[in-house]
Amino acid sequence: MKTLLSRIGWRAVALMVMGLALSLAFSASAAHSVEVEPNDTPATANTVAHNQPMEGAIQPAGDLDYFTAAGGNPSWPYLGYTAVLETDAAAPSQQGVLTGYRADGVTVLQTDSGSWQRGSIIAFQSFVDGSSPVYLRVSESGDDQAMDPYLLRYYQTKLTRKPEVEPNDTPVSANTASVTNIGAIASASDFDCFAAWGRAGRRFAFILQGDPEGDGGAADLALKVYDPNGVLLASADYSGVAKNEFIDDVILPADGAYAYCVEGSSGEFGPDATYQVGLLQNSWYYTPAFTTPPTVWLDPRPGVYAEVGDLMHFQASFTNPIPLRIPDPFRFFLYVNPACVSIVDAPGASSVNGGTAIWQQDGLEPSATVTVDLTVQALAPCDDKVGGSASIDYYVLGMGLEKKYRIGWGVYTPLIMP
Repeated sequence: MKTLLSRIGWRAVALMVMGLALSLAFSASAAHSVEVEPNDTPATANTVAHNQPMEGAIQPAGDLDYFTAAGGNPSWPYLGYTAVLETDAAAPSQQGVLTGYRADGVTVLQTDSGSWQRGSIIAFQSFVDGSSPVYLRVSESGDDQAMDPYLLRYYQTKLTRKPEVEPNDTPVSANTASVTNIGAIASASDFDCFAAWGRAGRRFAFILQGDPEGDGGAADLALKVYDPNGVLLASADYSGVAKNEFIDDVILPADGAYAYCVEGSSGEFGPDATYQVGLLQNSWYYTPAFTTPPTVWLDPRPGVYAEVGDLMHFQASFTNPIPLRIPDPFRFFLYVNPACVSIVDAPGASSVNGGTAIWQQDGLEPSATVTVDLTVQALAPCDDKVGGSASIDYYVLGMGLEKKYRIGWGVYTPLIMP
């Protein structure tokens, strides 16, 4: 158990040093928390929240600090988390250990000490127990010294795990980045690059998981980041064989495509030299600057309504806003209430089933626009909507869309449209 008296000696000195070291972390989120003892077991774990830094201390020697966070929707297996432990401002020891556990609080999923130059990182851990809580433990590596203070950051993210596609050996030939990508470094001369579109002033943090299968790979991998002109911005080669690398927030100097590349540093390369790599944007999972596509009712009667028997024409469109090709299928889903309207025509649709029409194409070229049209016939008086979404598989992303309508007999009270 810590006491105020046992902690105050170290804090008086350490907090002065910590101010500069943690200024970047606190800029990511103004709000932060302080651990509350006792939290030496999973049953007494403090709650840690997304992008809300948790300040704590291992004091006295041998202390353990447990934290817990909610799991994810079991229907969404692509959800997970990354946790970052900063100990470089601590005293007397800076050798922190960060361990992630399953919902039982006992089974270890990942553990790390010193993969990052400023501390430790658990990278891209999936919610293997669905919505059940996960647990994190902070300790000092030898359990024989105090470590005061530390900062724990927790980020829930997507694990899209989109495979690399060769050739992608240079920033110019980089694959379009998903939230996370997977691949393998085939040889000492192999480089795998991914390009993410960013705006000036946004913050990118880059994460490399060196052994995503957890089977003890034999390769030590490095991570490098390049600006839109191909100039090296940052690099990380600190951790060692089968471990993780982390590049903390890089403030983007200009709009453009930023490439991050995985390469071999030492060890054995080949199909088993696997990795998962990705980034955070402003402390959240990365997607480009997508906006919800509009849906337009093209031919309402004056007063914005339709009468029973009318044909009603709707149109939706989406434009790829970045100069990078988005791989994988792009889909439009539009659906209607069959009690109100029936689908008459959906030109180019991949399928029409009952009240749902689906359009699909293989990816989106830079600046490409996709437009779909839907014609329905009014069947009965209704206040309803055309609903649906634009779905981009590459980012496991769906953007909801809808357009309200009103159907009546003869002259009808005008609909106040959104």
